[in-house]
Amino acid sequence: MYKVFSIGNTLMSDDGIAHYVLQDIKDNVLKLPKQIEVIFGEDDYMFCLYKVLANDTVIIIDGNLSGAKIGSVKKRLINQFQCNKFHNHHKKNLNDLISSKKINQKIFLITIEIQSIDYGSDLTLSIKKKFKKIKRKVYREIKKILYEEDYYA
Repeated sequence: MYKVFSIGNTLMSDDGIAHYVLQDIKDNVLKLPKQIEVIFGEDDYMFCLYKVLANDTVIIIDGNLSGAKIGSVKKRLINQFQCNKFHNHHKKNLNDLISSKKINQKIFLITIEIQSIDYGSDLTLSIKKKFKKIKRKVYREIKKILYEEDYYA
């Protein structure tokens, strides 16, 4: 089964982008010819990780503030990404959490470059202007993951 989950705080401006994108593309994702579960983790990725089973492939969608072009979307295997920005309430990063659960399956990370993380329940204007394009890119990356998995299986 594929587990697709969004990470980010909708009360912190652009940090909630993954939630809004997954909310908008959820129906299309669930129509894909695969067993898929969509999970809205917000800032509680421990909840998401507890939903992962031994043979699942995990797709995490999150906002990223790295200085890249705002609205750009990148896909990578989680072990290719520095997870320093992912912290839970106990200051463990996502790598530590994955290791502690002994998750061995493929974990993909789809990041959306955002403008800012600040108090506010609304996306920044620059992200709003690019929202439709971002949604299409994220959906395309999810489909690529699903079909690449078939090719390499």
